[in-house]
Amino acid sequence: MQNNLEAAKKLLQKYKNITLEDIIDCYIRLKSIQEVVNGYHVMHKLTGFGQCGTCSLCKAVEYKGCNICIYSMYSKFNYPCLNISYYLISNAKTPEKIYYGLQKRIKFLERTIELWKTRSN
Repeated sequence: MQNNLEAAKKLLQKYKNITLEDIIDCYIRLKSIQEVVNGYHVMHKLTGFGQCGTCSLCKAVEYKGCNICIYSMYSKFNYPCLNISYYLISNAKTPEKIYYGLQKRIKFLERTIELWKTRSN
């Protein structure tokens, strides 16, 4: 079965490399060109977060459906990636809260990768 485990590992590393300073810089740049900026905007700019068309995990399975994404172990419904860490990032209004949400997303993705590997063996 095709899955996006390797893409998830790369995304995890990308998330881990994002610093609070990166988030602040992106936030300031976005704030200079648009009135409303939140975590969704910042993380979308930095990683493609939040849309199937730009999500590296969706791209890795060629947009063939959520049921082959590694997040599908949590739910067989569409968009199993939308968990609390997603909303912590999306709804964050300050760089510090975006960073906090990102740390939660990192933990969620780490746990997901480990569970996937365990279930695949």
